Amino acid sequence: MILDFDPLVARVCEQPLTIKYLDDDQKRRQYTPDMLVTYLDDAAPILYEVKYREDLRDNWHILKPKFQAAIRYCKQQGWSFRIVTEREIRGSGLLNNARFLRAYRDLAEDSATATHLARTLAVLGETTPEILLTAAYANEEKRMCALSCLWQMIAIGRVHADLIRPLNMSSPIWITNGEGFLWLQSPLFYR
Repeated sequence: MILDFDPLVARVCEQPLTIKYLDDDQKRRQYTPDMLVTYLDDAAPILYEVKYREDLRDNWHILKPKFQAAIRYCKQQGWSFRIVTEREIRGSGLLNNARFLRAYRDLAEDSATATHLARTLAVLGETTPEILLTAAYANEEKRMCALSCLWQMIAIGRVHADLIRPLNMSSPIWITNGEGFLWLQSPLFYR
């Protein structure tokens, strides 16, 4: 879900491959990592494994050979391998924001409201949702109707926000002149 909101991600493939390897006793084993992420900027793909920290602690002796096999495989491919835990995933507001904003992505677009909000935001510069809506509409009912459009604009990257911090009516938001989407990436998926 977090990667779904990263516009630098070209493709996420779940359980993309199975790596065959020999364990310390020379027994044939296999390991299927959780996901392969390919990026638009031609950075090397990253093979990810997602585990609970407790599972890593309790089963490290079983998991370590699998991860070593993945590291070897990734080196051969020119990729990177990363292990991610619930601490990194849930440690910032990014997951909650992604869950919240995902519902707004598929709403029918209100282009008139979106254009008005974008123009108002361009004049205001960096501001908050509360200030933007107040500046754009004198009527409280219209502000409330425009709020879902604003969340949609953030969800699709037309309006920017620091999605690592909890998103609310006081969150800083801004718009840029270009088509680019400024993403404040979580340390979880650093490259």
